[in-house]
Amino acid sequence: MIIDKQLDDTAAVREVMQQYIDGAGGRPELLRPAFHADAMMFGNMGSKRWDVPITRFIERVAKADTPPPGPNYRAELTSIVITGDIAVVQLLEQDYFGMDFANWFTLARFEDRWRIVAKAYTSPGPRSA
Repeated sequence: MIIDKQLDDTAAVREVMQQYIDGAGGRPELLRPAFHADAMMFGNMGSKRWDVPITRFIERVAKADTPPPGPNYRAELTSIVITGDIAVVQLLEQDYFGMDFANWFTLARFEDRWRIVAKAYTSPGPRSA
């Protein structure tokens, strides 16, 4: 039943990633359980690097005056690769905090629960008007 296990794992990883998408949309209470407490985030927005513990990202979402997704927000999971107890996921986002992002997430299974342990991202910077 290897296929059953792979389908179950894929569904569980998708569920965590949907929790991330919903939480990043302005619901930090959903973000916290999606991430491991020691998760880190590494990346750039244009020429500015922002390499921080994930708690800083969650705080930024919580303190946003308006929800981070813009009026043309779109998120798409483009790749999920699972091997044993690790997964790597690519998520593309348009119009998030006024920018477009390519994100790579690493997830690990902890006692049958998947959590994001790292986020790496890149963005060309603010969208053109």
